[in-house]
Amino acid sequence: MVDAQPGLRGGHTFIIHVWREAGSSAPLWRGRIEHVQSRKHKAFLCLSEMLEFIEGFARLGRDEARAK
Repeated sequence: MVDAQPGLRGGHTFIIHVWREAGSSAPLWRGRIEHVQSRKHKAFLCLSEMLEFIEGFARLGRDEARAK
């Protein structure tokens, strides 16, 4: 795989889109995150879901580093 940004070995790039949906009660925040290198993506309703997605790629990086 080619690094998205030379000099950031093992780095990951994410695109995060967050928006607010007006509802009958309190407004709801929604989001979508995409890992640029793999094009995998996930919709989320809370920050912890977004962070879980990012942490999955951090674990992959650590596993790859141990394998070398």
